Amino acid sequence: MTPFTKNKKLMEQAEEEVGKLSPLATGFTLFKGFVASGILYLPTNFTTGGSLFSAGALVFALLLTLFCIKLLLEVRAACGGNMSFPELGYACYGRPGRILVDISLFASQFGFVCAYIYFIASQTTDVLTSAFGWNIPLEAKWYYAPICFAILFPLCLVRKIQTFAKFHLFGDIMVLLTVVVCIVYSSISVANNGWLDKDLPLFNNKEWPNCIGFAVYSFEGIGVILPIQDITEDKDKYYMVVCITCFFITALYLFFAEYCLYAWYERFTPDQPLITAYLHPNWFTDIVKMLYAVQLIISYTLVIYPANMIVEGYVFKGWPKSRKRQMCKNLSRGLIITSTIVLALAVYNKLESFLSIVGSLTCTPIAFILPTWFHWKKCAHDTKWKIIDGCILVLSCFLMVYCTIYAIIAW
Repeated sequence: MTPFTKNKKLMEQAEEEVGKLSPLATGFTLFKGFVASGILYLPTNFTTGGSLFSAGALVFALLLTLFCIKLLLEVRAACGGNMSFPELGYACYGRPGRILVDISLFASQFGFVCAYIYFIASQTTDVLTSAFGWNIPLEAKWYYAPICFAILFPLCLVRKIQTFAKFHLFGDIMVLLTVVVCIVYSSISVANNGWLDKDLPLFNNKEWPNCIGFAVYSFEGIGVILPIQDITEDKDKYYMVVCITCFFITALYLFFAEYCLYAWYERFTPDQPLITAYLHPNWFTDIVKMLYAVQLIISYTLVIYPANMIVEGYVFKGWPKSRKRQMCKNLSRGLIITSTIVLALAVYNKLESFLSIVGSLTCTPIAFILPTWFHWKKCAHDTKWKIIDGCILVLSCFLMVYCTIYAIIAW
């Protein structure tokens, strides 16, 4: 059984269990698919490009993402309306197209969960420092490796992934709670100390390319667009729901980033890139940080699942069902988890460049290049659309190469 067929069956099972999603439920599910760990880094990222330029880059990424989602949905409709992303790649360009989609999906999901590991470790460190007064050195980060593995490995062995999908609402609540807590505490800081925005640049001419990579990373839910369409109630209004949800997310991003940035900018330090580090340490903020870490653990399980399916679909294709195959699959999942943990901890103090590389190198193909490339093949039947698709392809490839090279050089 291929990973695409297996994902379809899982989606059908989930559909039977929970029924079709209403427009509101679809919006909540999309929200959780797009918003995860990156929001905690967003205010710091706005210092990378400057408060004005970073906002512009985020809006640009939003508009390009929505346009490419529209192209992707048009390609799916032209191919029958029920194909997965890899199947669309095969329908458009045969086996090479499917392989490119699989590589892009694996790379993006792998990059996302590496970021989750960093955020989980960082939040836990903050809580331990706040609650017990421990001064945890950077070298101690490797103690998180066995702890993370012990927690994540059993969860990633669960085959019925829809079990964890029920925690979407919990994830949404925790994201919004964390945002509200940060805004409340930044408001208290403004009331007590005024705006701490001295020397905040509108445009940072030294590091702005990293800002573009992270702007693409901020809309990390492109991989859930097609699966959620399968279980939404009103498919005719689905794209409108996607647009409304993404505009709401962008408004939330902009307000949250700019408000916290102007409230706390003078306190920002390079070794504390997450905005939760500037919350007043007490039992309440410690609980919020730990609950956020818990929802990231659940999100890790959901996000790494497609990557596991892709690897297992190729490595174990043709293997008969047996204890040996099950054990080998478990080993494969263990190796993938280990590699994400090791990479995340290895780049622990280089979060800015790492997230920029994830956005530029792994998110740009799956969000912009592949949907446009497929649209060129299946739907661009006149010169106008060929020019539009061609311009997006050239722009996307340029951004991917330029921003990735810059992030590597700036490492």
